[in-house]
Amino acid sequence: MCFLFHYCLSRRLIMKTRSIRSSFKHLSKQYFIIMTCFIIALINLVIYFNKWRSELKYTNKHATLLYFKSNEINTYNDLILTSNSFDIVISYYSEDVDYVAQYIRDLRNTVKLRKLHPRVIVYNKNSKINNQVLKILLDADIIQFLPNLGREGATYLYHIIEHYQILANHTIFSQAGVEGLTDKGLADWYSDRLENQFNSSVGYMPLVHPSMIVTIDCGTHFTGNFPRLVQIWALVEQTLCPPGGQARCTEEITTLLYLPSSSNK
Repeated sequence: MCFLFHYCLSRRLIMKTRSIRSSFKHLSKQYFIIMTCFIIALINLVIYFNKWRSELKYTNKHATLLYFKSNEINTYNDLILTSNSFDIVISYYSEDVDYVAQYIRDLRNTVKLRKLHPRVIVYNKNSKINNQVLKILLDADIIQFLPNLGREGATYLYHIIEHYQILANHTIFSQAGVEGLTDKGLADWYSDRLENQFNSSVGYMPLVHPSMIVTIDCGTHFTGNFPRLVQIWALVEQTLCPPGGQARCTEEITTLLYLPSSSNK
């Protein structure tokens, strides 16, 4: 009887020990899988963190260079003394420098514009930003400071009025934070306008997505009458506005404008 009791007890201990070992092995496998996943996630986190930190440092480097100290004044201004066949005029305030620089490069690399050797003119409307540094970072040809009055339309009007006698034959007027830029360059609709629709006879071309354009028949539209558009058309094209519909933009726009040479003014 005693022998049987010890046998049963030993058997139970053995079975329990085996069960514990089996459970331990199962837990070990689960623990190994969990730890492996944790290590992989940690490695990815470190990689993304280092990438984010490097980008942040790059941005901070720009900020350190771009922004004046409280006692500094923005006195650097380039002069526009000569005319050019094609100008790109950009109104800048505090947009991402890398984005704007890429936008300028993409415009310059457009096949049709590259042949015209476009001149880039940047109007900086932020008194805290160093014009000299901004000019270098954007690779602009000319930079000028303007008081932050009005919106980008006021910037374009200032450029036209102040340099009317030496305006380029064609000028792109653009916000710095313009739409139409992708990771691969200019968006298809933007590139198509410049490559396929632009030519020397173009008087006015809105460089915006087609969904942002509404047709107005010589100043007449269901929302009202816009007689000033007829006058602008006559001024730009040097002819009467023909019936059949002219286009204008309903949103903030990037515009390619033709202005006659000084000999015809």
